[in-house]
Amino acid sequence: MAKRPANANADVAFVDGPSYPVRLAWLPREGDLIDLYSFVDKTMGKKPTHRAEVVQVVHYLHDVSDKTDDQQERHFVTVHVKSS
Repeated sequence: MAKRPANANADVAFVDGPSYPVRLAWLPREGDLIDLYSFVDKTMGKKPTHRAEVVQVVHYLHDVSDKTDDQQERHFVTVHVKSS
């Protein structure tokens, strides 16, 4: 299936552990496998590679209006994953 293009800030959140802030160029779907490399984990001496399966994708959106100054971060995604 074709990837869905995106430009969103996101968290990859493990159901049994930490979450990792990322920037998505495409939106994953349930069942997709993700290989995540964490520079933070590497710096801390932890294993930097993580393989996971997407179990849920949640989009957080807010309205935009010329009546407010807050026009940034209109789309935030949390990708819930389980270790694979």
